[in-house]
Amino acid sequence: MFAPCGAIAGLLARCEAAGAQPDRRASAAYLRSPMRAQFPLDAAQRQELAQQGVNGFDELRPGLAALQGARTLLPESAVRGGAGDLQTRRLSLWLQACILEGTRWTRLRSGGAQQWQHARAQADAFLASVAASGAFGAERDEQRYFVICDERLNTVESVAQGSCRLLFGFATGEAAEYRSWLVTHERSGSTVRAVTSNRLAIAGARVAVEIETAILRALVSAA
Repeated sequence: MFAPCGAIAGLLARCEAAGAQPDRRASAAYLRSPMRAQFPLDAAQRQELAQQGVNGFDELRPGLAALQGARTLLPESAVRGGAGDLQTRRLSLWLQACILEGTRWTRLRSGGAQQWQHARAQADAFLASVAASGAFGAERDEQRYFVICDERLNTVESVAQGSCRLLFGFATGEAAEYRSWLVTHERSGSTVRAVTSNRLAIAGARVAVEIETAILRALVSAA
């Protein structure tokens, strides 16, 4: 008997062998092995475990097991919708790391509108390339992701202290639900943290405005 972590790590590596970008759409992974699970799980047991962030293999036939709809344990006390999906979680971590590292140059600048515009364009171009691969949910381009980096996030006081803040998010594909993060670059270092709009985006031409207003309002009230 042995723990399945090595098999899971191998499955994840095999699923991503074609590229560095995690695929949110990947919902199942297959394990071909002469090994079998010590405790076979029925559908009800797998569902109950998945709600707690624990994944169970589904034995399709002898020598072939599937890991479907994989879930992940998150540090947040409450996980909604696609946020608990393993591939969505890994995609969000990859996006956070890329944008945090890609905009770190703002720590070396004095700030201002030109810097914010450059940082926003850089993050927007990156997310556009990811969206073009089909990694995000939503059907229309303006609903797949958003980037904010302007005076709404960067006050006169924060600029004087050498700080630059950028907000970005993407649609998880679960009822137009968005996951959002605030990237902060300061002279002392850089951080990224999850933020929430506490709402679902509505359909229509005002989606982007509604998302930005809701999240920004929450950030202001928390400051």
